[in-house]
This record gives sequence, C-alpha cells and structure tokens, in this order.
Amino acid sequence: HGYYHAKSALSKNFCKLLLTKLNTLPPKVFLPFGGIPWGYGQLFDIKPFNEILSNPVLTEFCKSLYKTKNYKVNHLLVSNKVSWHGPEEMYHQEVANMDTYAPGCTPEKDWKDFLQVFIALEDQTLENGCLRIIPNSHKLGILEHEDIVWNHTGHKRRITYPEMKKAYENGGILNCEIKQGDILFFNHLLAHGSTSNIVNLPRRAIVLQASSIFEKDNNIFETFNNFRANFVIDH
Repeated sequence: HGYYHAKSALSKNFCKLLLTKLNTLPPKVFLPFGGIPWGYGQLFDIKPFNEILSNPVLTEFCKSLYKTKNYKVNHLLVSNKVSWHGPEEMYHQEVANMDTYAPGCTPEKDWKDFLQVFIALEDQTLENGCLRIIPNSHKLGILEHEDIVWNHTGHKRRITYPEMKKAYENGGILNCEIKQGDILFFNHLLAHGSTSNIVNLPRRAIVLQASSIFEKDNNIFETFNNFRANFVIDH
C-alpha cells in the first residue's frame, strides 16, 4: 500500500536520550512570530543522533529496498510540531520538492530511488497532529500540485483539490497514530500530510531520507530556492 510500519524500532530509553540531547541544541529554524524552535539542521554528526544510521531495522529495510548496502542518507532532521502552535502540513508527494532535495534528478524517472523515513520520538495522536497518509496513492503516479503561500509565511506545494479527491476515493485516509520509537517507511509518490497540534502534547519526530547515490546540480537548487522566495514575495 506504499508504506511499512515498523513498531518499536527504537527503544523508549534511546528516544528519551535523543530528546534530552535535542533540548541542548541551538535551533536553526523558528516558527514565525513566536521564536519557537521548529528545526535543528542536519544531525548526521551529532551524538546520539548519528547512531540512528546504524539502527538494524533501518539498515535492513534500506538494503532490502536498494539490493545493496551502498545507499546514502540525504538528510537527518528533527521536526518539532510544538504544542498549541505546531502547524499543519499540506497533502503532498515528496517528488514535488525534488529540485530541493535531489536537484538534477527527474521525478518521473528517479522517484523509485528515494525512500522517506519518519521516526516518532513521541507518541503521535490525532490531537497532536499525527502523520496522515493516503494508502495506495503512489499507484496513481505523480499527482498535480499547486504552489501556495503556507499559513506560516513559507512556500509550499500541495496536491490540487481534484487530485486529492481522486486519491481519497481510491485509498481513503490512514491516521498514523504511531508510538514512540516506531518507524514509518513510505514511498515518494505516497500522498501525505498532517493537521496542526492543538493540545498540550509535544510531537517531535525525525525525518530522514534514504536514496541511491546521485550528483546534485546546485544550479537547479539555487534556481528553485529563488523561485520559492520570489513566489512568497509576489503573492
């Protein structure tokens, strides 16, 4: 159906260790208007986050998918959907942003080379904005997206209304109420999003992307970043 849910891949004690370390890190990105930490930048070289890359559930799944141990991890990030203010995530497919994470790759040809990995550092519930996916939506191919100014002032790409309607009628919505330490692996064509965090329950998660090895085209990356900035200014 386009995803795999691995339960208890990380121990609760290890998740607590990661959260303790996170509290000592200086944030790199803040939510607009409140100074609330939102992201912490790349965590490849920071202990104990670097230990995640050798987690046996993660490595075995990736080796099985790519038929080799020679894959790479593009990013290892933490998303902080903070209590009360953590924002929604519009429904999208990862391939819509390929010019950011894999500039030079072609969505239609290269989407199979990428894997999205979502690791719950805290329990994910309907109230605190758990991930929501549209099962089987990856079978519909690349869906039409539209550029928008997100409600927290940034540029986003979301699946258009007619395409969302088609995807929903094909697969429904699965609320991924997963537990601390669970990993959700999913296809880069799988439609997914989430609602805002509306309760006093933090919802921090690791967002990781595995891929085959490729060369990034920095010119495409810069062009797309300029487009995103100018889109917000123009609209």
